Amino acid sequence: MARRLKQGETKWKRGHIEIGLHAAEIVAVAGETEDPRECTYDIKYLDTGLKAFGVPRTTKFKASKSVNATRAMSGRVVIIKVLFEDPVMQSLPLNEHVGLVSERIQDKLRQYNKRNPSKCLKLMKKKKSKKLKKSKRAADGELNREVMQSKHAVSPDAFQLLVWVNYLCSLCAPGENVGILAAQGIGEPSTQMTLNTFHLAGHGAANVTLGIPRLREIIMTASQKMSTPMMTIPLRDDVESSRAQEVEQRLNQVTLSELINTTNGVRVEDQFHSSENGIFWVHDYHIRLTFFQLKEIKRVFGLSAGQVFHSVGQGFVGKLLTLITREMKKSGVAVSAAAEKNNFRPSSNSDGNQKKRSDDDDDDDDDEQGTLRFGSRGEVHGYGEMDEEDEKIRKSQMTNEDSDIDSDDETGNKKSNHSGNPDHEFMETVSENQPKKTITADGMDSLDVPNSVRKNPYFIFCGRNDKENFVELHLRFPTHSKTLLMVPLVEKVAKQVLVQYCPGISRCYLMNQRIGELQEEKPCVQTEGLNFQEIWGFDDILDVNNLATNDIYQVLQTYGVEAARASISKQITDVFGVYGISVDPRHLSLLADYMTTQGGYMPLNRMGMNYKGSSLQQITFETSMKFLSQAALGGLADKLESPSARLVLGQPPRVGTGSFSLLQPVAI
Repeated sequence: MARRLKQGETKWKRGHIEIGLHAAEIVAVAGETEDPRECTYDIKYLDTGLKAFGVPRTTKFKASKSVNATRAMSGRVVIIKVLFEDPVMQSLPLNEHVGLVSERIQDKLRQYNKRNPSKCLKLMKKKKSKKLKKSKRAADGELNREVMQSKHAVSPDAFQLLVWVNYLCSLCAPGENVGILAAQGIGEPSTQMTLNTFHLAGHGAANVTLGIPRLREIIMTASQKMSTPMMTIPLRDDVESSRAQEVEQRLNQVTLSELINTTNGVRVEDQFHSSENGIFWVHDYHIRLTFFQLKEIKRVFGLSAGQVFHSVGQGFVGKLLTLITREMKKSGVAVSAAAEKNNFRPSSNSDGNQKKRSDDDDDDDDDEQGTLRFGSRGEVHGYGEMDEEDEKIRKSQMTNEDSDIDSDDETGNKKSNHSGNPDHEFMETVSENQPKKTITADGMDSLDVPNSVRKNPYFIFCGRNDKENFVELHLRFPTHSKTLLMVPLVEKVAKQVLVQYCPGISRCYLMNQRIGELQEEKPCVQTEGLNFQEIWGFDDILDVNNLATNDIYQVLQTYGVEAARASISKQITDVFGVYGISVDPRHLSLLADYMTTQGGYMPLNRMGMNYKGSSLQQITFETSMKFLSQAALGGLADKLESPSARLVLGQPPRVGTGSFSLLQPVAI
């Protein structure tokens, strides 16, 4: 198996390699070195027949620069994965050959014979000089262990044969109802579990699903998207526990609201004053975000001042202006655009009272007339079809605000969206006499913002002050616009802006957990969410080979079907283990083998029954009419091999004593 470069790429670098392994064979050795990991080979891909020359066995990714803080530090990726031949158990019948055991048992047996911990694997020779002393000790009642061991000692070969025979006797007999036993062994203990259980796994750890919902997720639905995915990765033995904080800082999701000071962190000042040309009155908002000490932010979150201020300029300002624009539309600004469409004159079919009222209007009643104009417009157009402008207003009001903020960051601030709004024309007139928006004011340095923000008519200035740890944003609106409650809007957007994040991972914790067969408690990193590629990059800190996750489908996609089979057994064991219930591993292995026998992750529901060849068995499960009609239309035949199909026709299943038939010889 080998990885493959993307089309057009020639170097084995990050981002140039396709995901997954492909069947391949080594044609020649291109270059040999002392380190086998640095050897290069010429390989041929079996699926396409293409050849690749000088392919390294492994490649190491270098640490990325500080362009993106979410990129992994470093990591070694296997390019060529050597596959071993099939085990002997696959080619020979298990019940006919003594010594046909699994490779794992044979390895443990070989290690036991080599170490001989009980000292019982060879006949011990006794010295004559110590015979009297040991006999005396035995006479005094002291246990003579050496004499007892010598009586029961066996040779390593005899002990190996004894294990082989016991292994053969422990196998299930052909025809035994192992499926029914496995179903009973798993189904009966599940009745003792709580129906709905959600548990925090450990102190301050990720939220995980347990109990019946988790069993349904694993067995019945085989969910491809887990409700609460998580990963647990132990630290390397040669790494200090303090270095785990580096991983925690890089993987943790940090929002802007977490960095704002809890005491007067958000302050908004508004004031009315005349514009620079003295023609209009304007309403200014000065929004100040005060952060914690930048040194503390660096120590706790690992974020520099540049990253914090960059998130404000590139993310916060644009999202806030988008939300403000949407609030202004709801308050009637969008209707003013429709009024401008009619040149601020009443429609030709309006009655005389409306004309008289519009002629007698005073300039001081602009707000009130705007409300009346909105009411009359809505009433007139309520009987007919809505024009394009009204349709846009209706859709924007019905759409979720949070999704609008994220989706309209770039488009919501474009000038084309406000070309028909007199308020924006007013702001453009005022801004003509204003200085450029890259100036510095009140000891603040100008903060870089996107061009879409600079073109927004409400935006005036955004600056930063490193000494006092704050950012200030200046916005300007016409006086007759709606007065906004700016503080809730600012807090809402601050919770949505991510200063640092790792795709797929929301939180990261440091904890001690039992890992491996020996169940040794080791310092681990636990994450809420999944991202294998990022975790692989921390191979100099984390033991990525012992990575554990509860997302079986992602294990299948990344590590293969055998890893998914083992993960199914482990996850079911963990679910029962919370309640102190033990299930025979043989039942779980049988279930896991059945669910992965097709090479995928097959659920035990009516969708999984589509893979069964017995139509009668499908009919006895669920959606009987669906399976019956499919079998009838397709003219499918049933060989009556499954127990359910034979029971439908009143025949005994071919299991147990039904596996064979007794025939009486008849003389003719």
